Amino acid sequence: MPTRSATLSSGIERVQSVLDQNRALIQQVNDNHQSKIPDNLVKNVALIREINGNINKVLSIYSDLSVNFTDLVRQRKAVSKNINGNVGAKSGSDIMDAAAVQ
Repeated sequence: MPTRSATLSSGIERVQSVLDQNRALIQQVNDNHQSKIPDNLVKNVALIREINGNINKVLSIYSDLSVNFTDLVRQRKAVSKNINGNVGAKSGSDIMDAAAVQ
């Protein structure tokens, strides 16, 4: 299972990929619009729907990233508190090992 930080990196890469795809789609919409060719203008409807779907994907990925980031920060705060406060019977290395697994 990937670590939370790897999950965050993967999510950011997925967002960038979708945004790059949208950039290409938007360029195609602009080209079609400037051509004023009726068939190209009709194609823009599908392209704009795809752009909209991609925006929803980005929102979903960012939502997931937000949850993962919040969990990661909470986890690191707990580890730091346990190490600095010497709370519990576990050693600092045991806590760090447990955090690395997640």
